[in-house]
Amino acid sequence: MDTNFNGTNLSTKGFTTYGVTKPLNPKQRQEIIDVAKRQGAIQAYKKFTGNQLTIRGVVTGTSPSNLTDNLETLAGFLYSDDDVALIPSDQSDRYWNVQFLEEVEVRRTESLALIDLVFTANDPFGYAVTADDSDNTITTLDDTFVIANSGHFYAYPVIT
Repeated sequence: MDTNFNGTNLSTKGFTTYGVTKPLNPKQRQEIIDVAKRQGAIQAYKKFTGNQLTIRGVVTGTSPSNLTDNLETLAGFLYSDDDVALIPSDQSDRYWNVQFLEEVEVRRTESLALIDLVFTANDPFGYAVTADDSDNTITTLDDTFVIANSGHFYAYPVIT
């Protein structure tokens, strides 16, 4: 099993993936307003919260110092201030916009480390890697064209 992070396979950084944990249904948060002397409640807002994705894997080294170097190289590669695409091979037609949060070391020997890479995804769902709509009829009169979000829930289409 492989994982692609920001266009680079993690196996090139010495990380071999053996498991991916993704929430099946993202959590939602809502706020309810209860007005005195009024029956029922008013829903002020309801929105999705971010997801946490965990990639489980193994990093190997030829010696304890080489293993430490490989772990530091991997951690440096994973750092990003911006959202980047994470594509696990078990669902290679989807990507998640993620940022690396932490590396949890499960077990470590002289030449092997079992680690969990924890990512946060502000978007609640994964997005298709390739578009499935190539409709070029937007300029036709009386035609409807649906503009889909490109992966960021805060992004809006630009129409020219």
